[in-house]
Amino acid sequence: MDDFIKRLDQKITLMFNTYSRLNTNKRSYGGTEPLYPNDIHMIETIAEHPLKNTTDISKIAGLTKGTVSKRLSRLEKLGFVEYFRGPQNDKEKYYKLTKVGNVAYQGHIDFHLKQHNSLYTNIENYSTDQKRVVENFIEGYIEYLNGLLKNVN
Repeated sequence: MDDFIKRLDQKITLMFNTYSRLNTNKRSYGGTEPLYPNDIHMIETIAEHPLKNTTDISKIAGLTKGTVSKRLSRLEKLGFVEYFRGPQNDKEKYYKLTKVGNVAYQGHIDFHLKQHNSLYTNIENYSTDQKRVVENFIEGYIEYLNGLLKNVN
């Protein structure tokens, strides 16, 4: 195996493992009840893609409908999201943030701005071509992982 590929694989594994450890810690956003990263990212998805149903949200987030349903149910019980029935189909549930959900979303944005400022500043210094390489690599890696998932299921 090429030395670069080996180092890259090790760094990606380390990155995923570190990210996985971060996902086990709750954090309060804007003074709200502490949430796991998966929950705040579900809130972020709803905020940035309003008026979507479970199927839409699952496609956007890259999660199963069952996973999305469970998270939305938990977030609804905690008072961060609420559902409403669609005008065309009263059986379909659509989701939006509550006042508390909006506070958490804004707190999440503020958290990213404060915590990731050095990372974002570094990325801003990348040339357009460098940014494109990073983006293309990540998109390709996502496709690769999705291919692995297809072989598992």
